[in-house]
Amino acid sequence: MKTLLKRSAGTLLFAGALLAGCEKPEVIIPKEKPEGTLAQAPGTSLKFNRSLFTQALMKSFTGKTIGYGFSIAQNGEVVTTITAGDSRRLMDGHHPYLPTTHQGTAEATQTITALAILKALEAKGMDENAFVWQLLPLNWNIPAANRKITVAHLLTHTSGLKYIGYDYTSLRTTMQTPTTGYGDAYHKNTVVNYHLCRVLLACIVNGAGWYAPMSDNNADEAVSQFHRSYVRQVILGPAGISNHYLADLGPWNNLGPVWNPNSPGSSQTLYYNYSEPVYHGISIYTDYKSGGAGNWYLSAKELALVHAAAESRKFVSDAMLQRMKSKLMGFDSQYRGRHGTYYFKSGMAYDSKFRGVNTMIAHFPNNVQLAWNTNSISNDIGVVKDVIIAAYENAWTY
Repeated sequence: MKTLLKRSAGTLLFAGALLAGCEKPEVIIPKEKPEGTLAQAPGTSLKFNRSLFTQALMKSFTGKTIGYGFSIAQNGEVVTTITAGDSRRLMDGHHPYLPTTHQGTAEATQTITALAILKALEAKGMDENAFVWQLLPLNWNIPAANRKITVAHLLTHTSGLKYIGYDYTSLRTTMQTPTTGYGDAYHKNTVVNYHLCRVLLACIVNGAGWYAPMSDNNADEAVSQFHRSYVRQVILGPAGISNHYLADLGPWNNLGPVWNPNSPGSSQTLYYNYSEPVYHGISIYTDYKSGGAGNWYLSAKELALVHAAAESRKFVSDAMLQRMKSKLMGFDSQYRGRHGTYYFKSGMAYDSKFRGVNTMIAHFPNNVQLAWNTNSISNDIGVVKDVIIAAYENAWTY
């Protein structure tokens, strides 16, 4: 049975009881010379200590949620991966949370979507200031009120557009409904902006006239399949994700989609409420036609690979990447810390019993990226972004 989930762009936290019998974390850290805290010597400067960062994150997460994984990338490669806890609890057919564990990433998918859109624009000699109405199918008849909406407005949730639905017909109706106002004053984190990107991406690459002759059903199928294929080939593949051609917006493994969480040998991640241990886990199934707004299923390492590749300029130019951050295109917050400005993207999805997922992406100024997943939105971690910031800022030594 498919479970439909609510999505929220914020951070929703619940206090919960400590999890009994939490497993010892599985740690994958390349061998390196041990790093220690050194006394300050004349002329020395602070240096980032990855081991301290890792240890602080482990202390903050282990035993405080059902299962989690995080990966740290530095200078273009994933250098640390940590996992702990359960992907499936004993009551659901136990399976540990492993480095290979995929889970839904909810709105954290939107950074991937933004990278795909902006890469396609740059390939056509355009940028985020392109007007959306000039890129969408020619037969959408978009009113004058919506003709000043740019791609940047979609990617920053400042279009003022009304959510009607995510199918092709509904998205056209959205674009034919005058905006309530666009720009920073009209910021509203609504999935319609990134659902539109599913159509927009196909039109940027293939041309606005390509889909106009099609029926709505055929056009919906065509743009949806194209979006998924493009992201696989142009983003996930170059990032170095194994089996990227099988990666999906729902549960998948190295054999393809996983449609039944209870099939023999299935290790599909289930989602829990840590505060209510009596609840069985649930599955999350999303339609590939909801792509753009969410919900690529990826491990923390796979997510980190994407963000490391982005920082290595494998997708968009340096100037575009800097504008993504400064304008928060595909990101949702920034923090001015002791070591510069840090950029974040979060993702959440959950049902009425608060069984769900939480994902956090962080970019730090010394070319360090963090991707973190957990399969319990209700946990004892606290404010995840604050935990990550504290761990990073306390990981500098002389």
